[in-house]
This record gives sequence, C-alpha cells and structure tokens, in this order.
Amino acid sequence: MRIAENPDAKQPGSSHTPAEHRRQEPPGALRHAPGARVPPEPLACRRCGALTIPKVSPGTGPHALKANCPDCGGFLKWLSKLTPEEQAQRREVARLKVMAQAPPTIPQLAYLKALGDTQPTPANRAEAFKRIDDPKRQKGVA
Repeated sequence: MRIAENPDAKQPGSSHTPAEHRRQEPPGALRHAPGARVPPEPLACRRCGALTIPKVSPGTGPHALKANCPDCGGFLKWLSKLTPEEQAQRREVARLKVMAQAPPTIPQLAYLKALGDTQPTPANRAEAFKRIDDPKRQKGVA
C-alpha cells in the first residue's frame, strides 16, 4: 500500500514546490510590455466572420505579437509592442537620420533665404529643416 504524497512537497532536484510551479507562468507565456498595442476592441475575422476580441500570441520574425481569431484560429493582424507615441518617435529619429545624409533641397535653401537666414549654407537636409522649423516654433506657427 502506497502512502499519498504531499502535493506541495519539494520534488528531488527541484528548487520549487509543485504549488510554486503552478503559480509561475507557463513556459512561453505571453507577457505584454507596458503600453503594448493590444486591441481592446473586437476585430472582424475574414475567415469565419466572427466579431470577437482577438487571442494574442507571440509574433514571428520582426513582429512582436499577432492577433488570431479565438473561434477559428485565423490570423487577424500583427500587433506592435510599442505604443503609438514610441512608434512616432522612432519614425522621426529615422527620418532625421536619412535627412542628415542628403544635401539640402533647393526649396529649403530658397525658404531659408526668404526667412532672412544669414548663416552659412546648411550641410544637409536635417540642418536646413531644423533652421526652418525653429523660427516657426518660436512664433507659434507650427
């Protein structure tokens, strides 16, 4: 006759009791980053036509998360781990980086001249953009 074991006793070779294992997240569990773009609104499934809150799972490749239909498992859309504000900030940084590699445009130079800019010719589009944008912001135009 076998004596019933204590279910919360530590197992040999384990640093956790079974109860502690149950409290931990399962392997591969999805934890959302603060401010992750998980759609709170229902999405329509193109496959089965259901209008439901999507099941969010880890994405593949460059995608952080993906939304699937909980009814049929069909793909709904890719989700970002970044908030819209973080996405806009990253886009702006990338845009300025590209602009810094190109010479200023003729319209930028003409506009600087019309503004009465007396500084030397800007070295790149980003510098010209900054010179045009700063006076606008000081005047409250932009």
